[in-house]
Amino acid sequence: MTWRPPTRIGTLAALAVALAVCAWACSGLITQDSTAPVASAGADQSVKAGDSVALNGSGSSDPSGVGLAYAWAFVQFPGGVAPALNDAAGQRPTFTAAAEGLYVVRLTVENGAGTTARDFTAVYALPREIEGDGGIGDTGRRDAGDGGPDAG
Repeated sequence: MTWRPPTRIGTLAALAVALAVCAWACSGLITQDSTAPVASAGADQSVKAGDSVALNGSGSSDPSGVGLAYAWAFVQFPGGVAPALNDAAGQRPTFTAAAEGLYVVRLTVENGAGTTARDFTAVYALPREIEGDGGIGDTGRRDAGDGGPDAG
């Protein structure tokens, strides 16, 4: 009797059968949600410097209907110090746009399965108008009768 090494075909066939049995037995035990949530940080806004700003992530959703976790963060802001976000883990946080300039805020939503989505919104803080001393909207013209230099 002569010795013969095991054949690869027999080993591969046994492995294929084992994988097929495992796939059948394990089906339904492991499910993977391949749908990602949708983040919506709301529309861009223009406000006056010093105003309170309300952000709105209520347009965010998850196709599978699970609840979302919210995380808001500033990615750009004027003045060198990021303003405080009230309820940064909520759907509708607020902050005060203390300085004039551009604020860019990122919203990250997570669906509990580790799948995330991001969106950004911009807030433009414009200067406050100062009436009567050359501020925005003041032409500097004086009409006769207003006590100005052209008065009669």
